[in-house]
Amino acid sequence: MLTEYKLSEAILVYSAFNGYYGNSMYLQRHKVMEQDGRSMLLEGVPYTLEDLTALCRQLLPGLVSDSLRFIDAGVLASSGSAMGPDVWWVPGSVKHIFFEKLDAKSGNAPWPSLVFVTHGGHLKVHAVKGTKRPGLKTRLYVAPFPNMHGSDVCLGNSSLPERSFDYGGWEKAFFESSFSEVQEENRVKTGSLTEFWDGLVKSGASRFPDSQLVPSRSCRTVSDLLSDLRRRVTNGY
Repeated sequence: MLTEYKLSEAILVYSAFNGYYGNSMYLQRHKVMEQDGRSMLLEGVPYTLEDLTALCRQLLPGLVSDSLRFIDAGVLASSGSAMGPDVWWVPGSVKHIFFEKLDAKSGNAPWPSLVFVTHGGHLKVHAVKGTKRPGLKTRLYVAPFPNMHGSDVCLGNSSLPERSFDYGGWEKAFFESSFSEVQEENRVKTGSLTEFWDGLVKSGASRFPDSQLVPSRSCRTVSDLLSDLRRRVTNGY
């Protein structure tokens, strides 16, 4: 059964260029009246923040949240939107790592400290040195793992969280995934990626060798990363 929609309201957008301060916008809402088969705008009223929030809640229910959430100490930046972007940090520690179809032994190994980025249902991961919470000037490095191209992670058929700020869900999807394909070899400074991890698992080491990390080829620092995310949000991608 088809739903019939009727024009009931219009939102008019007024814009002005204010020189040094850039562009400004003003929104006004108008009820619509049908007369002699024609639509007529009635007197307008200012479109408020509450109006905009209500509209977003109706059209994009995942975009606006009514609940307060605890902010973990590892969170570096959050849009508050279910679509993201969100940026958080997980300090390095010894965890189990799974390999499949690769010449590397699965087992416990030290993982580097990682910066996770979620946006629009996609996951990116960067590495950082040390175990202190990153700042804006903290240098980013290539995450030394298979199943990755640049900072993009391929999670295959893994069940992914619906919300960008489900940090535990995204971490679980990444840490418990099976690494099965080396898409780029030059993700560590010396040797192949499989040889590196095979040796690290067999060594029984308790700390990740940060000296093997390769500088990021996309964003040099956390500040660069946040600037890139702001640009993507502004441009709608």
